[in-house]
Amino acid sequence: MHVRDDVADQESAFLTALADELDTDGVAKTDAREFALKLAHEHPDEVAQLMREEGYGELS
Repeated sequence: MHVRDDVADQESAFLTALADELDTDGVAKTDAREFALKLAHEHPDEVAQLMREEGYGELS
C-alpha cells in the first residue's frame, strides 16, 4: 500500500509505540496497517473528519 511521505515518516514511531503497548519486540508493518484499517472501518466519521482537515475534496 502506497502512503504519503508524511505518513511513512510517522510509521516507525507508530510501530515502536504499538510494540511497546503489546509488550513485544516488534510488530510487522503489514499487521499494524491491517489492524489500523480495521479500526478505521469502525470509525468512518473520524476518518472523514481527518480527511476534511487534510483538505480532501477542496479541489473538486
